[in-house]
Amino acid sequence: MKVSKQDTHKDPTKYKKTIKVLEPIRTEPRPFNAYHHEALSLRCSPSAFLDTIRQFTEAQIADVKSMGFGHVLDIKVCFITTDLGFWLLRNYDEQYNTLNIGNHRIRITRDSVYDVFGISKGTNPVLEKKKPRKGATVEKNTTTDGVKTTIDEFRNQWPDNNKIIHALVAQAMGQQPNGNRLFKLNFLAYSNKLFVEITKSTTVKQSFLLAIDKEEDISKLDWCSYVLESLKRTRQSWKRVDSQYNGPVAFLTVCFPNIFKNIK
Repeated sequence: MKVSKQDTHKDPTKYKKTIKVLEPIRTEPRPFNAYHHEALSLRCSPSAFLDTIRQFTEAQIADVKSMGFGHVLDIKVCFITTDLGFWLLRNYDEQYNTLNIGNHRIRITRDSVYDVFGISKGTNPVLEKKKPRKGATVEKNTTTDGVKTTIDEFRNQWPDNNKIIHALVAQAMGQQPNGNRLFKLNFLAYSNKLFVEITKSTTVKQSFLLAIDKEEDISKLDWCSYVLESLKRTRQSWKRVDSQYNGPVAFLTVCFPNIFKNIK
């Protein structure tokens, strides 16, 4: 039997494109949400980060400080209180950049991030790019010979691994006791999961590495605004409160006690 062209067409009702409904721009901040013991679903724990940095040598610590990240080595965040994190995240408004704690709306700025983490807030933005800007090349040295981008340089440490997880990066840092450029890149990638954002596939986030050409670029970057932009972006995408959150909730939970103390 001859099949007509009409019979071979797919049913359009079954293959309709899903239209993403965007949240309308609000004219008022989000209303206050009372505390109800609801817990946040997270993908990472600070304990692994703390266990890793406890093993750092003096040379590695000096490298971290040279990047403007020395204060994060002193942060003792052993765990994240998920119910507090849930409440803070529900009451953070990324459109107005405020944290509503009931009787007060607290403005959250890059200075707030600096007060909590003490990381560099340089003049250059940390731009996450899918490809390097025109003319950008990595710093030429023995470790970057023949490498086109900083991401290539980073990934070349594991030529046989397509999926770079945080455990691999921690292991690599353990084999770099004298510190070096690669150690610095590894530290930034490893700490990103706790202080900025963890990828949905739990692999190491690498896109921000393209903002780095030379080692001295690192301390000149505005890492505080980078954390803040991540908070805004991940809060906006956190539509279902029962879904996992992949943004910098550690910042909110460490920031809150300082805010509460200052307004009492």
